Amino acid sequence: MKKLDKKLLHTIFILITLSIVSCKKEKSAFFNHTNQNKEEVQDVKSLNNSQDAPEINRQSIKTKLLLLEVDDKKNLSNIVETKSFFREQDNYILDYKYPFLDEDIQPSFKFFNDFIRNQYINKEISVKSTLNNQNLYCDFDKSNPKRYKRMIDYKIYSTKDNLLSVLLYKANHYKDQNHLSYMFKGLTFDINKGEFLSFDSIFKGKTQEIILSKLNIELSQKIKTEPYYQECWKLTDEIFDAYKDNFVIDNDQIKFYFDDCMICPTYAGRYSIKIPLNEISHFMSSKGKEMIL
Repeated sequence: MKKLDKKLLHTIFILITLSIVSCKKEKSAFFNHTNQNKEEVQDVKSLNNSQDAPEINRQSIKTKLLLLEVDDKKNLSNIVETKSFFREQDNYILDYKYPFLDEDIQPSFKFFNDFIRNQYINKEISVKSTLNNQNLYCDFDKSNPKRYKRMIDYKIYSTKDNLLSVLLYKANHYKDQNHLSYMFKGLTFDINKGEFLSFDSIFKGKTQEIILSKLNIELSQKIKTEPYYQECWKLTDEIFDAYKDNFVIDNDQIKFYFDDCMICPTYAGRYSIKIPLNEISHFMSSKGKEMIL
């Protein structure tokens, strides 16, 4: 009987140990991007064990919510292919994933693909900016941080038959720093006309201040009522003027995206502010309404 008890206890101990290990792996898995099998688990563990753990954990939630946002990538698999580019050197890693539209289906897709390749996923420019240490706005705490990894991934939305909205997000992770810094590029593409939509092409003239005011009302409400936003601040005219074209159309809402430290620290708030389209439709031009609504 005693021998049986010992065997039973030994078995229970092994099962508990395996369960704990499994849970730890699942908690670390949020850091991985879609279709990304890179080894990130150890990095996340080291962040959670750092002195900045409370801020790192808050940023982890912020990042996880971004990565878990549902898009239309699966539904658009017949026209959108995910291309990838990976380069590893002693002092940097580039890990890029970006959308490529099937040009055989629609000739206008070539304009989209050329823009992505030349303006955003330009490998030579990426390497130069990495080696020249062109830091993001948030990376001010060290004068010469070592670049560890730059990642690019995307989300894509299809609201109408003629529109594709793409959110490209870039994350810089430094080897000697305990956080990721995110940057964004929002692109809304008119398939039929082969052109990108801008704020000014959608909204009537002299409405920028009105839309800014509505965004600040949304943001101020969150700052007052939601703990994660308490360290955020209102949008300024200068910041919104620089980011007003950084939007995506997702179903019945428009989302404006802002880089880290534009409206919130890296560890607080969220990366976007959204407004239902029906609340601002009367500020749209007739052309804008025709394209979006």
